[in-house]
Amino acid sequence: MKKAKFLPLLLIAVLLLTSCGKEVGPKNVDAAEKAVSSIKPEDLQSVKGAVHQLHFVLNDLVSWGHSRRFTENTEWYSSETAWKIVNEYLTEQKIADRAREIAKTVESETLKQDLESFANSLEQAYEKRDVNLLIHAHRIIHDLDYWVFGNETFYDKGSEPPRGSRDYWGVTVTLEGKK
Repeated sequence: MKKAKFLPLLLIAVLLLTSCGKEVGPKNVDAAEKAVSSIKPEDLQSVKGAVHQLHFVLNDLVSWGHSRRFTENTEWYSSETAWKIVNEYLTEQKIADRAREIAKTVESETLKQDLESFANSLEQAYEKRDVNLLIHAHRIIHDLDYWVFGNETFYDKGSEPPRGSRDYWGVTVTLEGKK
């Protein structure tokens, strides 16, 4: 009898853990197409590639369990080292500025808002040393990369088998229509 009650609970837990509770629907697809169509054809590939590169950087910072670097100290890595890396991305690679430059090449106001929100979240995360803001920035760029621009999934090549995530976080104005 206990097994019968436990199995449905386990199934629900697995479903909740493997999805974000959000689904991409026709409304989201239409919104993505509208945002992409606001980009000049000659700029589309560079915008798409730049968003993908920003996503790659954020994956390295916080995906696949890497967010623990910001809250846990180990003999190999300290949280201060992790924040120094964020600072390097902000000051040397200028990733927040890069997002703002991308925003200048699009006409979609919602896409501009999302890119600005991404940049602000990164800067505030560093200023406040708030890993949750870094994770939020990752979720913005993740949804833009996969669900607006349709780029391929990144894979954690360190795992066997390599894994990637096509989760939909639902945190962008572009796809959700919220302000």
